[in-house]
Amino acid sequence: MTTATPGRLFVALPRGFYPDGGAFQTTSGTAAGYVVFNAGGPGWVYGATGECWRAYYEVVGEGTVDYVADSPLPGAPRYVIHFAMTTNGKFNASQTAEAK
Repeated sequence: MTTATPGRLFVALPRGFYPDGGAFQTTSGTAAGYVVFNAGGPGWVYGATGECWRAYYEVVGEGTVDYVADSPLPGAPRYVIHFAMTTNGKFNASQTAEAK
């Protein structure tokens, strides 16, 4: 995915595996991610259900930032969305599920 910065996107995760959603971790530069509250509070934005945790985020700055969700369930993977923010005002995003 490539879009103009600041980039906004919805993240949806199964509540049973990721009851608290995730958090942003800056890995280089000034890139950062923030909750956008005009779509609803974290976990309950448009389209969320009792089974689906959903939030709306904005990603800004330059460098890289990861959205990371860890599950309290043994054996459940760590869910990561990696954002590479470029100097031309765009971001690239890729997602992975990593073994803990």
